[in-house]
Amino acid sequence: MGVLPYNREKRIASEVFELLSRVIHNELSDPRLSGIQLTDGEMTKDLKIFKLYYYVEGDEKRKEEARHGLESAVGYMKFCISRRLSLRFVPEIRCYFDKTIESAERIDGILRVIGEKNKDDEGRDE
Repeated sequence: MGVLPYNREKRIASEVFELLSRVIHNELSDPRLSGIQLTDGEMTKDLKIFKLYYYVEGDEKRKEEARHGLESAVGYMKFCISRRLSLRFVPEIRCYFDKTIESAERIDGILRVIGEKNKDDEGRDE
């Protein structure tokens, strides 16, 4: 039975993600962050950079507002990490819009159209 590798960056990424999720949803009152969904978090192997992925519904203006809201809160988020987690270094936080949900919705829509077209084609054969 082999020993599983100790994946420190994933464990720390999970802790940071959970902390930032609580901070953003419970402690920040910036209206630009309303309706924001945190989707994932990744830590670099050297633990210097934390990549925070988020999603918010709306047009490009709404997405830009959410990005600015997150960027303005980075200082407070780093402060919370430094106070609540025992890390040697507080990682730099980089925020990225997660396009996965939009892509999945787009693919779902295409599949729905194809399914409806197939139903229409089957009805004509009768």
